[in-house]
Amino acid sequence: MVKLAERLHEVGVAHADLQHGNVLLVPMARGALALRLIDYDGMYVPALAGTRSGELGHPAYQHPQRLREGTYNAEVDRFSHL
Repeated sequence: MVKLAERLHEVGVAHADLQHGNVLLVPMARGALALRLIDYDGMYVPALAGTRSGELGHPAYQHPQRLREGTYNAEVDRFSHL
């Protein structure tokens, strides 16, 4: 998950609803596993700067400030990553 978090951060993108139901383990070659994200409808991309999200994500995985103020930016996944 650390590599995935780093990659999202590097490109200024946030999933905005990282939670147990949206992160899957998928089989790869030679028995390896990889992470895959699903449910992209609330994703943040730089082109959406200054807009509000259409959803707030799973409340147990969101910082209370996001739930209170509707925070929506490239850093919105930081709490979920913790």
